[in-house]
Amino acid sequence: MPGSRIFLSIVAAGLAVSAVSGEPAKTKPRDQGVRSISGTVRGPGNAIVPGAVVKLKDLKTLNVRSYIVQDDGKYQFQNLPDRVDYEVRASAASGLVSKTKTISLFDSRPRVVINLKLEPAKK
Repeated sequence: MPGSRIFLSIVAAGLAVSAVSGEPAKTKPRDQGVRSISGTVRGPGNAIVPGAVVKLKDLKTLNVRSYIVQDDGKYQFQNLPDRVDYEVRASAASGLVSKTKTISLFDSRPRVVINLKLEPAKK
């Protein structure tokens, strides 16, 4: 039928124009979210350790951020990209250290709570 040939020609011409234009396919980019990591630093006997230093390491860029624990024993890192693995660890001037904890990029929680326990450093 002549009408269907015209329709197919128009559709084919439209496809050819969009293919030649070189425009990328319209896809919605996945929004990158942010997260926070917080917790409390405690020492032997479950005592709060003010003045301890909590270090957060971005395992993608290897940048390290530090937070000095206040009198309440709490620390917090905010506005962290959620598509990154992180390591968090605490230490005190008295030689106490915590185990290193890892937060995976696959952990989808927007607020991650990691409490750290300081112990004597192993030699």
